[in-house]
Amino acid sequence: MPQLQREFAEQLHISLAVLRATPVIEAFDAVAMILDIIGVTLFELKRQDLHQSFVIIQSGASAMLQIKGKYERTGKVHMTTLEFLPIANAVNACLEVLPKLSVTDLYIARQKVVLLK
Repeated sequence: MPQLQREFAEQLHISLAVLRATPVIEAFDAVAMILDIIGVTLFELKRQDLHQSFVIIQSGASAMLQIKGKYERTGKVHMTTLEFLPIANAVNACLEVLPKLSVTDLYIARQKVVLLK
């Protein structure tokens, strides 16, 4: 697996473990960034064989938006089990599709996501 894909996979594993153990905004933001990057990549590729993964990743991103709203109101990252499950599923979908995506497509998507943040 190329370096960029390996970095994304490692960041997803570490950040998800931190979110599960002691949710902090840094881990939350790291997962959100990679979900956004892979989501943008899949959206732009429009590959039918990856459509189901795209839907799962969008579900996780939706759960993260709800949690982010609570964070902005309370200053704490708090997730229920029902909110955490779609995020974990989205991370698993990302890990599954990462080897199928080109480094170039991921890099371009990362530049777009960073510009929009």
